[in-house]
Amino acid sequence: MLAAVEPTRAEEPAFSARAAQGGLALEATISRAASAAGRDAPLRSGESVTVRFRVSDTSGTAISGAFPNGWMVLSGMGSTMAGNPDARCRLVLHRLQIASLPDQAEVDLNTFLVLALNEDATISVIDPRSGFGGTRLLGLVALHGVGEDWIQLTDQERLAVTVPEADAIDIVDMRAWNGPVRRLDIGARPRRVALQPDRAFFWADAIDPATGAARAVAINPDTLTVAGQVSIGMGPHDFAFSGDSRFLFVANAGSGTVSVIDVGALTPAAEIATGPRPVSLAYSELANAVYVADSEDGSVNVIDARSHAVRARIPGPPGIAQIGFAPSGRHAFVVNPRGGTVTIIDSVLDRVIHSVESAFEPDRVTFTGTTAYVRQRKNANVMMLPLDQIEVEPGKFPVFGFPGGSKPPAAPEWPSPAPPIAAVAGDRAVLVANGGDREIYYYQEGLAVPMGSFSNYKRLPRAVTVVRRDLRESAPGIYETNVSLGRPGSYDLVFRLNKPPFYHCFPFEVAAASARQARRPPRVAPAAPFRAVAAGQPVSLDFVVTDAVTGAPVGDLTDLTVLVMTPAWQTRQVAAPLGDGHYSIELAVPVPGFYAVVASSANAGLDYQPMPSLQIVAPQ
Repeated sequence: MLAAVEPTRAEEPAFSARAAQGGLALEATISRAASAAGRDAPLRSGESVTVRFRVSDTSGTAISGAFPNGWMVLSGMGSTMAGNPDARCRLVLHRLQIASLPDQAEVDLNTFLVLALNEDATISVIDPRSGFGGTRLLGLVALHGVGEDWIQLTDQERLAVTVPEADAIDIVDMRAWNGPVRRLDIGARPRRVALQPDRAFFWADAIDPATGAARAVAINPDTLTVAGQVSIGMGPHDFAFSGDSRFLFVANAGSGTVSVIDVGALTPAAEIATGPRPVSLAYSELANAVYVADSEDGSVNVIDARSHAVRARIPGPPGIAQIGFAPSGRHAFVVNPRGGTVTIIDSVLDRVIHSVESAFEPDRVTFTGTTAYVRQRKNANVMMLPLDQIEVEPGKFPVFGFPGGSKPPAAPEWPSPAPPIAAVAGDRAVLVANGGDREIYYYQEGLAVPMGSFSNYKRLPRAVTVVRRDLRESAPGIYETNVSLGRPGSYDLVFRLNKPPFYHCFPFEVAAASARQARRPPRVAPAAPFRAVAAGQPVSLDFVVTDAVTGAPVGDLTDLTVLVMTPAWQTRQVAAPLGDGHYSIELAVPVPGFYAVVASSANAGLDYQPMPSLQIVAPQ
């Protein structure tokens, strides 16, 4: 085991404590960013923090490669054992294992969030902690247009989303889902986005809609500034990087070439003719080569990542949609909806070793450590190809599957290059976005059917991804995650390690975000009944906010946010204060129908909640 090292980010813990048990030592800290309040300021509800556990033996040697669990629970969960801290901690852990609804942790440090890229210019942020059918919409991010592709940036704190119709990349703060979305204007229609392996830059294509001329744009993920631009061929495009991040390869389907860019110099390195329409790239570290799939002639060309020479050409049927490598880097899976095949290429031999047929147009492939999952456009069944069977019997390959919904999952009118199937780290499981059902299905390996589904609240999911909120090892013996603190109260920060066995509960306090949050949330109601208005006609919606106890007007809210929505359209606005507890927003309802109106204020402790009495009608 390696000696533990200190975290690299400069930050001051707002809470720290230590414990020792059975020859092990544990240090727990809760930290803000260095630019936030000082360490003496109380932790406050809703605050974004980093929770970190440092585990070592009593000599200081780090315990690396462990898989700890953590929770933040209100102290009342173990109140029956208040006089015995160890027994109280054991009771809390027991109740967490039972996982009954009243005993859920306020903040779970072992979970993930589900993001759906929707057809209505939104991203659904779904908290699955309540179980299937009991999920809740943690946030609904309003983009500046329909999102096309996305990538999570460093430390999963920000999300970059290409928005072609806005000529921009939207930057979403993943620690404040209902906060403002930053628009990064790059002056042309971006479609693809990718983060290079060393995370020094992320890249997007920028396409002039009038001429088709295109550029690859390098963006610094820390400063969100453009570092450089390089001309590339006509799109659509796909990206792949060499393993050392030295070169970026760009497939130019409209030009029949692959552009090679020197990342360090931000200059062109080569332009390689590969075939009539290269549409998909995949890099193999084992082969140190980029594999180029062509949809028009069905070939796969192999480009040496060092010399940039085409070292092999593997023929196949036209119609390829995607190529992707299994985690080992040896076997490439080529999905071909027109040809109705999934072809497996051995990169050691640079030839096809298996071909699996399907009449339902296989078009996308995603991998876990054990399985290749293949979506089929015309059937809800997801194909499963076990990776450990590739080399077992030449010419034969077992194919399994599970129903990924009740309707075919693809949405031809809303295609996206982003993956519609996402692996859930550590769970040997996947999420499947089904556009036909407008649901997201959770499948765990070894089962015949999905364990359940997550509602996307009647929106059509074009792609799905996972944001991890579990404890991950950032350095030897140091396990951390980023979370937002729960409601005010007395808490236990609970730590558990199974091997070697260790558990402890650290008491700490969370203060109200404001003096107002310490009281009951105020009441929000329409100032007068909403009248019916014609579609597209500007209308003012007025609200009155009163204290829940005294009934006095509340006129000092600066973050009263009103969300007006249907499954097909939504807008979110910060209400303008008018005085004497009255607030107002201005909007134009685009199409006829009934619209739900909900309000929230983090400062007042008011969360988004359906308010049936607040509806508007846009008649014909």
